[in-house]
Amino acid sequence: MVDYECLTAKGGKRLVGFGRYAGIVGTYNSFIAYGRRTGSYELKAAHLCADRKEMESELPKIQLPRNYKIALTGLGRVAGGAIEVLIKIGVKQVDSNAFLTEDFQEPVFTQLSVKDYFKLKTGGEFERQEAYQHPERFDSDFMKYAAVADMYIPCHYWDAEGPIIFTEEELKSPEFNIEVIGDISCDIAGPIPSTIRPSTVADPIYEVNKAS
Repeated sequence: MVDYECLTAKGGKRLVGFGRYAGIVGTYNSFIAYGRRTGSYELKAAHLCADRKEMESELPKIQLPRNYKIALTGLGRVAGGAIEVLIKIGVKQVDSNAFLTEDFQEPVFTQLSVKDYFKLKTGGEFERQEAYQHPERFDSDFMKYAAVADMYIPCHYWDAEGPIIFTEEELKSPEFNIEVIGDISCDIAGPIPSTIRPSTVADPIYEVNKAS
């Protein structure tokens, strides 16, 4: 077996990565999880839909409360696919500051870059290039989003030398508000401690006991 995501050029850049449809299906599965958790609706499994058109015909079933907040990390193709689904559902995009400080009369999402959820250990000024070239110099600053978000959809690339997004202790904290994580990035035992194993196409959802 070959893990194609591990294939890199001489400089370390990955040659193959998840794409747009990973974002589309992963986000759809996130809303299957929310529907099951709340009992408010039920969506047809993505792999049982004949095509994307049939999958999107399921989206009007989705019922979200006002001020339901979705945080999304990543700026690449996966994130682009995820945003396509969020917009189809009718979720409004807001900036990160409004996401943290405001209440809304409708469900909203924010797209976060490393600048939003990384901070220099030294407390200096953030430089995007430095975050990619020297991720070990940074700590995570994600908990402020976890305290207000209801769903989290990770679409980012993660460097093993960089900070984890949140810790097991933070996951167990009463301040951790997120109830559904659609981890499309799926780095096992990596930056998201609730991602303890990969899921399958037929059964893409599992529960994690935060207290254990």
